[in-house]
Amino acid sequence: MGIELNADNDGQKIVISEETTVIKYDLNTSGHKLVACVFSIGEKQWIKEVASGTFTINKGELPVGNYTLKCDIYVSTGSGSIADQAGMENYLGSYNWPVEVTNYQEPEYSLTYKINTDGYLELFWNKPLLNESRFDYYRVVGNGLDVKITDRDQLSYVCKSHIGQSETYQVSVCFKDDRFPWLLGFANLDTQYPEITYDTSDPDSLQINIKRYYKSVMNIEYNRKPLVSEYAADFIHIPYADFAGLSIRK
Repeated sequence: MGIELNADNDGQKIVISEETTVIKYDLNTSGHKLVACVFSIGEKQWIKEVASGTFTINKGELPVGNYTLKCDIYVSTGSGSIADQAGMENYLGSYNWPVEVTNYQEPEYSLTYKINTDGYLELFWNKPLLNESRFDYYRVVGNGLDVKITDRDQLSYVCKSHIGQSETYQVSVCFKDDRFPWLLGFANLDTQYPEITYDTSDPDSLQINIKRYYKSVMNIEYNRKPLVSEYAADFIHIPYADFAGLSIRK
């Protein structure tokens, strides 16, 4: 005898975070006829007479807090006795699950980020309290960026297009059903372009020093023609006779 539940969880307990939560169940009665299956939380009961089905928990009936979901299973003994035929001779199986009723709130500036060892921006978020069967993908959105991540256990994203521009990133989780996506967090990044300084101690050339916060390269042009392409070092000497201008790109 056994039972499987399909419900939002955090790996340790069932999590009720929406106004209406539908829980699916599937009983294994080991070949015995099911008499009744009684789910209960406190005084609230759901009585089922079929081995597979659903029951609905309305969050308004349960204040925020921790509870225990109990399931009592009654099946016929199959002995054929008068008591069995009258439904008075039953096997009993009992199961319990911890339940947390919580309020889902959209987080504010909850994304963390850093410059990783390769010099790229890396965003991080927390895994949502969500049953895996409902998960479809994470969506990472930024200026000109829209990425889908289908691995539920991937909780970070490396953005190689970020070179220090002012930008807002947002991460949401999208579902396989019609549920509206959950915002997992967003982060506002201020402008942090490479810093450029000049050294004029050499009478024949100008030394350009480049301090990069994020991995990027520099193109140096002369009369609108490339002189140096995708320059990634921290400094460069430009002869005064050839110096025209420079521009920064990804």
